[in-house]
Parts: sequence; C-alpha cells; structure tokens
Amino acid sequence: DSYNANPASMRAALETLANVSARRKIAFCGLMAELSEPAKEHLAIREFAESLGIEFVAVNTDLYGIAALSYDQARTRLAQLDSDDAALVKGSKVTGLVRLCDGL
Repeated sequence: DSYNANPASMRAALETLANVSARRKIAFCGLMAELSEPAKEHLAIREFAESLGIEFVAVNTDLYGIAALSYDQARTRLAQLDSDDAALVKGSKVTGLVRLCDGL
C-alpha cells in the first residue's frame, strides 16, 4: 500500500497486519507526506506498530526515531522473508516505496 499514507491509513494498515496469521509481521514504512507535525506523527505510528507486536522498519526517513534502511537495504530484507512471514509496505507515493515490491 504505497500510494497514500497518513496517520489514519497507517494505523488501519497496521491493525490489518496485526490480525494476519503469520510467524513474523514486519512493516516497512516510508515517509508520510504533508503532516502538520511530522516528527511527532511518525513517532506515534512506530510506537503504535510496536504496541501491536509488529517489527517496524523505517525506509529512507529518520522521522520514525530509529535508524532507517535505504531502499536497497529494505528490498534485500524484504526478499529474505519466509513464506510464513507477513509484510506491509506503506508510505506516501512520493517516496517511491512501490519499488520495494518490484520483482517479488
């Protein structure tokens, strides 16, 4: 889901991921564009994901308050997931996160 990202859509997507039956649940999240308080809102999303037991990976932005992976690093990590893992790729369209899923 890498077309639109705002706090409400991120929370909804993370809740959906949390309800998926999988060994590991990992969210690869990029920038949410056009926010009034970017640092605060990104941090709240990471904390929400972690409260749901989701492993959180920031992609190409430090606004989530953790070290971010580059696109290439995130793509490599995504490709290493097992068939019993579930992944969410989400961010605003301007981030180009859709590229992470090319070739999967």
